[in-house]
Amino acid sequence: TACGNHIVEAKEECDDGNLLDGDKCSARCTAVQLNVPPQILTGLRRSGETPSVPPDPVKTEMLRSGKDRTVGSFKLCIDRAGTISAIAPIGGGTKFPAYDSKIVSAMRAWRYDAYTVNGRPVPVCSVVTFVYTIK
Repeated sequence: TACGNHIVEAKEECDDGNLLDGDKCSARCTAVQLNVPPQILTGLRRSGETPSVPPDPVKTEMLRSGKDRTVGSFKLCIDRAGTISAIAPIGGGTKFPAYDSKIVSAMRAWRYDAYTVNGRPVPVCSVVTFVYTIK
């Protein structure tokens, strides 16, 4: 195979005609995960419940700490098939580990369609943010 010849050959994930890194296709002809806006990833989601309420002990912990609201963001990546390849809290997630665990567990059940660029599926990542307010 000849990486950099504009032809995706055996064992190449992409071939953009050059041997440069930093342009979505590496010098080894492997696809680099793109970061897409959250609404793009949301549009690709086919199924899965969104966890809206933390477990009761977390709500109690929130009230005891004087908080009536928590916000947590998570980086979610999907591979070329639309399968989740990684989920990680950003900045400590919601700051409530039991709630973060519930969120991550629910996210792992989500199913996505593949993201495509020029008709070819590529891996992508985005940020998913959860907001919960005790009423």
